[in-house]
Amino acid sequence: LFIFPTICLNPAMALAQFLLGNITFISFIEISIFEMIGGVIGAVIVYIMYADQFKHSYDKIDPVTIRNIFFNCTWGTESAAELLRRII
Repeated sequence: LFIFPTICLNPAMALAQFLLGNITFISFIEISIFEMIGGVIGAVIVYIMYADQFKHSYDKIDPVTIRNIFFNCTWGTESAAELLRRII
């Protein structure tokens, strides 16, 4: 934030820049809107590029695979709570 005072990589960074006084409120709103629009457009492009793979995977993915998409546990198959207890 302090090295590059006008860089905004996402709406949270834009908010931080606004709170620090580096950008105006109007700039914060514009940046946030355009970054969200860019994210949606990017997601649509990725869906279009991989639509065939998404269609082939309907009803074929087991719950463990879905869990592993959102929780990458490199120590085995333990749950997030088990991993947290192990770390603490």
